[in-house]
Amino acid sequence: MTTTGTRFPPGPSGPVDMGDMRSDPLGFVTGLARRYGDVTGHHANGETVFMAHRPDLARHILKDNVGNYTKENTPDDHMLRPLLGNGLLTSTGAEWSRQRRLCAPAFRRSEVASFDEIITDGETAAPAWPPAWVGPVGDRRHPEPIDATSPRSPFRS
Repeated sequence: MTTTGTRFPPGPSGPVDMGDMRSDPLGFVTGLARRYGDVTGHHANGETVFMAHRPDLARHILKDNVGNYTKENTPDDHMLRPLLGNGLLTSTGAEWSRQRRLCAPAFRRSEVASFDEIITDGETAAPAWPPAWVGPVGDRRHPEPIDATSPRSPFRS
């Protein structure tokens, strides 16, 4: 259905090559913002994708006006929910609000201020990464620099 007066944000004119996007995702996103502005739109794998490239716009969408937007039946929903379950990233509505309230204390300004020390302590305690070493995440040679179970970790239960 086409609505008269509906505007599509600026962006690439044709479909985006997912291989190009996956080869440098940060470059892709920053390139869109640099070329097309604060809100962009493009097509990828037959889906329409909108991106907000400023923190105040993200806050508007994700916090201040969350009721106006949905994750349901989006490509991310179909891809992430089977992998991650119905967590904060994939949930919506009342379930999202409940989960957000539960994790909010870990992201208070006073807690976030201590993140740098936690990360630095974890990095210092971790064994040195072998140069150019690549291996599976579960491999015992793969050090985990942040101990999420540490009493000082914001991710503790």
